[in-house]
Amino acid sequence: CIFSKMDAGATRGYAFAMGVTVDGELKFLNMAAWVASGYLINDGNWHFVAVTYDNVNYVFYDNGVVVATVAGAAPLAATGDSSFVGQYNLSNRWTGDIGELLIYKNRVKTAPEIMNVYLNTRWRYR
Repeated sequence: CIFSKMDAGATRGYAFAMGVTVDGELKFLNMAAWVASGYLINDGNWHFVAVTYDNVNYVFYDNGVVVATVAGAAPLAATGDSSFVGQYNLSNRWTGDIGELLIYKNRVKTAPEIMNVYLNTRWRYR
């Protein structure tokens, strides 16, 4: 799991992960179900991954490029609950490195904005 925010019982919250049930697949957990991108990353290289949600679709990105758009329910609110970097509710620990984590609240980043973040940070991980 790359990032999760949820209550102790894992009944409320969300998670952004890669490889939870399929090795290398980008996914988002909205607590109703895993929203699977169908996109796999398992080449051993650094990748800039992102996900946005616009109240209808989850949009998954790899290195600034949209790789999947999947309709799904909104995440259940997790206000005040614990946040975890590199793990899902004290389990499913990330086994690789996480270079940095950026979280934007209250506004959906556009595809050009996601690409811009990637272009301005990729030099750090080559």
